[in-house]
Amino acid sequence: MSNILIIDDSMDLRTVLAMSLQKAGHHVLESGDGEDGIRLAEEKHPDLVLLDVMMPKLDGWQVCHRLKNNPLTETIPVILLTSMDQKMDELRGYESGADAYVFKPWNLEQLLMSIDTLVTNRKASPRA
Repeated sequence: MSNILIIDDSMDLRTVLAMSLQKAGHHVLESGDGEDGIRLAEEKHPDLVLLDVMMPKLDGWQVCHRLKNNPLTETIPVILLTSMDQKMDELRGYESGADAYVFKPWNLEQLLMSIDTLVTNRKASPRA
């Protein structure tokens, strides 16, 4: 079982994601904003972060950049979730350090496979 942190300002989306992930056997932590999400990532060290791009205060790119540049969280895989489908937005996501970029509406099976692959790779890495 993996610990997944969902950071998204939409309670409805967090609920749908959490239910799907729990049904697939994952333990889920939730945060409604980037600052709290960073704090949770530092304290709980999840196996993976699912992160919405468009949020108030800190957007997903800023949160991802902070997570990837923090010694406490730099090895945690991050999947950015977004409805923005412009190539420049996707590139910005990877520049911020994201491990994957998934467009809404996502295919749940594909998202779960991405999560499993990233978590497995992280656990196999000597740095994790």
